Amino acid sequence: MFGSRVQDEVEMQRRTNNRIFPDERQNQSKSLYQAARADRFGANRIDAKNAEKLKVFNEVNIPWHRRILDPGSNVVLTWNRVYLVACLFALFIDPFFYYLPLVRKEESPCVAKDQRLSVTITVLRSLADLFYMMNIAIKFHTAYVDPKSRVLGKGELVVDIKKIQQRYVRTDFFIDLLAAVPIPQVTVWLIMPAIKSSDYNIRNTTFALIILIQYIMRMYLIVPLSNQIIKAAGVVAKSAWGGAAYNLLLYMLASHVTGAIYYLLSIEDRLHVGISSAALNPGILLAALDL
Repeated sequence: MFGSRVQDEVEMQRRTNNRIFPDERQNQSKSLYQAARADRFGANRIDAKNAEKLKVFNEVNIPWHRRILDPGSNVVLTWNRVYLVACLFALFIDPFFYYLPLVRKEESPCVAKDQRLSVTITVLRSLADLFYMMNIAIKFHTAYVDPKSRVLGKGELVVDIKKIQQRYVRTDFFIDLLAAVPIPQVTVWLIMPAIKSSDYNIRNTTFALIILIQYIMRMYLIVPLSNQIIKAAGVVAKSAWGGAAYNLLLYMLASHVTGAIYYLLSIEDRLHVGISSAALNPGILLAALDL
């Protein structure tokens, strides 16, 4: 009797193992990257009912303007890192527009524009603006998780290009567009020469505010971009040195902007001192403007 019970338990264990092992082998054949990516982006890509959507991402015969990108793919992750570098580069270039006013005591007018610097930063800034425009185009073709389908952190990916574009227009499109518009270039080459006011304070304030407003918007874009990279990869940089350099660069950007604003204000103050001195004695104007 005891031996029969042992045999029955062994038989039940064997049947259980035969029933479980095939499923375990099937689960092991699934990509670990897909499983981790599903947890991060809240979409169950391994589910059978989403198999058709996976074909949309892997289809190569679809025209480029109809192709949908997986938000958890390596392509999107790599682009986000490249775009982050382009954003930091643009933020480093913008404060140089504050260095364009140049005081000259030999020529008239005494405050002029540095032509060589203006051409250089205009070209570099225009190159950085291309990445902002490319990011807008990529967002128009990147799938998203439907908020209504979220259950316990999982959800359904929306791959309909019309729904993707409509959602993007309703959410982040206008902020991205304002950040991509070449406002400093237009200000330097079109708006400032068109201002007829002889008051340098008005021109200086207008110039500083226009550039500062867009600079704040571009700083804002770095926050959700960094969060998106962390959500996909766990960290912004692949190494500890890269993360330390990233944090140090943010600190240097803050110092860079502060120094540029201080330079612009010092030019305004020196010009104001020169004009006040010239009203009393025109002969000391050049000495007041000597930097």
